[in-house]
Amino acid sequence: MDKIERAGLNSRPPYHIAIDIGAGSGRLFVGYRENGRLRLDELHRFRTDDLVLKDQHVRNIYRWQEEVLEGLKRFVKKYGDRLESLGADSFGSDLVFLDAQGNIPKMPVAYRYAQPSEKALEILNSFGAERMYAICGNHTMKNDSVLQIIEEGLRENSVLGHARGLLFFGDIFQYFLCGNACNELSMASYSKMVNQKTWQWEEEIFRFFGIHASLKMPIVRSGDKLGKVFAEICEFVGLKNQPEVVTPAIHDTSDAAFAMPDRRPGTYFNSSGSWSLLGTVLDQPVLTREAWEFNASNSNMPIDRHMFKKNVAGLWVMQRCQKEWEKYSFAEIAKMAEEVRDNRYYFDPDEERFFNPHSMSEEIAKSVAERYGAAVDPEDAARVSRIAFESLALKYRYTLERLGAICGVPAQRLFIVGGGCQNRLLNRLAANACGIAVYAGIPEASVAGNILCQMYGMGEISGEEEAHELMRNSFPIEEYLPEEQALWEEKYAAFLKMLP
Repeated sequence: MDKIERAGLNSRPPYHIAIDIGAGSGRLFVGYRENGRLRLDELHRFRTDDLVLKDQHVRNIYRWQEEVLEGLKRFVKKYGDRLESLGADSFGSDLVFLDAQGNIPKMPVAYRYAQPSEKALEILNSFGAERMYAICGNHTMKNDSVLQIIEEGLRENSVLGHARGLLFFGDIFQYFLCGNACNELSMASYSKMVNQKTWQWEEEIFRFFGIHASLKMPIVRSGDKLGKVFAEICEFVGLKNQPEVVTPAIHDTSDAAFAMPDRRPGTYFNSSGSWSLLGTVLDQPVLTREAWEFNASNSNMPIDRHMFKKNVAGLWVMQRCQKEWEKYSFAEIAKMAEEVRDNRYYFDPDEERFFNPHSMSEEIAKSVAERYGAAVDPEDAARVSRIAFESLALKYRYTLERLGAICGVPAQRLFIVGGGCQNRLLNRLAANACGIAVYAGIPEASVAGNILCQMYGMGEISGEEEAHELMRNSFPIEEYLPEEQALWEEKYAAFLKMLP
């Protein structure tokens, strides 16, 4: 290699690729540092729609892996044939099993369609819900990882009899890339099988439910190097080196919270997408009876901090409505909702009826009719969306107040990150409803957090402070201050009366 070629290589920044698997789409972004800023460039985006296989909706993980390889090819074409590292994150709870040969014997079922049986719920509850929370610190949801394992054990021809490991979704793609079967802590700590105080697999849980110890993979932490990408994959996509697989926090919410540039006490985050994950970062888990009763959740996040949060239904409600109103874009729906000024109707977006209804707009209209005796046309996109946006904003306030009271750190400001931060109407309504300053930005927060974890693992940043400084220098943040507080106090009082 001559001096000119060597100088060119030395001047290029280290490149990292974040593989971000969402419930609606998957993305590959390249991230690198340039002039004191984190640069993110989207390489490839693809749908992660479910595959209907026989009578089930399943996650088509093999097609998704094909899309990952396509993204790597696009990196080579645009940035050249050398890559420093890559790592994968994903949505929570879903998992696959490995057999003795390291193969995946069964495609994972999509969680919104995997309704747990009464028998599985009975078995789970026999442990004692509060007792389990005191150990694991996780909220109860229909898609709990441990519940999925219990359900699998009840099936005819269950794969558990010959299963010799499990992988959560982010783990799967890292396993496909380098062959290291392990469980990253942010997702493992979200599974109801890990002790929140020790961050180790909880033996009592495994014994009680008869979960074979062979399912436990080694627990790794964000920033750990898992191994190099297989040479065959590198040759296939055109890479001349074998990059490191450096695990981020594979739970996308942990990455998004890590990317939040403000970590002062009283700062809360809203990782806003299909779900809104509202919470704050603490030094210790919150395992109290009050936290259990509120169904809040604890889990690990990068550099061994604790995330205390609560799931709220989020933009799933509007995603479903927009699909029904195909002629309107999300921007058009928000504009129409903004023009509605006289709303007095609300619903709780976390009610069971809104989890996966046949028609979301019709279900909202039915809810309004039942509670208020008012007729709302499901096709009236302006009215229905205004009701939905205000209901979401008011649920944010309710959630923040409860979380703050439980952990002893009241919310003083809210950072909205993730794709939902681009909805300016909802950001403004959130500031009005919550009565605190709202800061919105970093739409690709989980991607940014993923890249930060890789940079940390590769020694390019030293820790939290440098990561947060880099984020402050890299992304514009919009501020929303509360307005019309007397009106919104009235709205909140009406919302509280409506809650069950």
